[in-house]
Amino acid sequence: MKSFKKILALLLALSLLFAFAACGAKDNDEEESRETETTSDEREVKTEVAALFDPTGLGLVKLKNDRAYGYNVNYYTDPAEVASLIKQGKVDIASLPLELAAGLYAETSGGIQILAVNSLCYFHVLERGKNSVNSVSDLKGKTIYAYGEGTSVQFTINSLLKKNSINPNRDVNIKYMGSVEEVATAAVDGEIDFCILPEPFATSVVYKTNPEIYSTSAAEESSEADDEEQTSEPTAAAASANGMRKTLSLAKAWSESEGFEQVSGCVVARKEYIDNNPEIISEFLTFDEVSVNWINLAADAAVPLLNQGFFTDRALAEGSISGSNVKYLEGEKMEEAVGKTFDAMLEELPDLIGGSVPDSGIYYKLP
Repeated sequence: MKSFKKILALLLALSLLFAFAACGAKDNDEEESRETETTSDEREVKTEVAALFDPTGLGLVKLKNDRAYGYNVNYYTDPAEVASLIKQGKVDIASLPLELAAGLYAETSGGIQILAVNSLCYFHVLERGKNSVNSVSDLKGKTIYAYGEGTSVQFTINSLLKKNSINPNRDVNIKYMGSVEEVATAAVDGEIDFCILPEPFATSVVYKTNPEIYSTSAAEESSEADDEEQTSEPTAAAASANGMRKTLSLAKAWSESEGFEQVSGCVVARKEYIDNNPEIISEFLTFDEVSVNWINLAADAAVPLLNQGFFTDRALAEGSISGSNVKYLEGEKMEEAVGKTFDAMLEELPDLIGGSVPDSGIYYKLP
């Protein structure tokens, strides 16, 4: 059972979350007033948290905004730098890609644990012009540009292709470029017609080549067409003949093909810090869950993303949130999802996790 303190904090935090979801953006003075009621006194020694400027870090934005009394959250662009910081003991908690967490667990001889999942697969297939890709099978015979050969990107692509009876070395031409920025630039410049990109690059490319699909009119058209499933994804009517658009979510394709959700990102903590600060870890998980849910539900979620440098445009921020697949999982659900993803990595690209699935010690056990 979780401690009474965590339950109480969760109830208070959830009340804040629902207030945001129901009312949307509020006056700053009102928000400060609510936060005063839900935060604690300034801690003498704050918990050092490192996050990434990608979907694995999106879920910590609200926590950074509201919990500065006890958590010093800093953002980075390089996952390897974040891994090094936690390895050196310079940070206590960090958001990381799942495969990097597995490597860090091995390097530190069990010195870190996964606290929670914070994001699922956030890769998308982008196509120029008309939509000819509606499923993985439609990729057969295509020349598709991607990045990250030997990484989780290749693992995801190859696994999906094979699951749909497509030989990645024969039936499709996957061309890996040097970086995600190189692929995105080529797509914007009109040099390629098909590519695979993660968020927020996927939305950025669409936004630059098809800005009209994120206009108010396009959003209203999408809302009227389907009130039950609101989305910021491009609509067929709005897409231009020469612009790029998202045609296939690899997260959705993975779930349909594999029967489970692929984990991309997680939150880890130093084992020593966990053992010495169980109440802080419990409190952190409470606020982390609320922060992740807030990003997905709040009408003004884009505002702190703009303020903290994730994006420079609100429409781009909102479009990226919808495709980033930010999700919170802890406890047994976390272990099941991560374990299945590790097993799939071992089967397709074993070097990605050091040739073996980490033992159960990698998982933080809820009290």
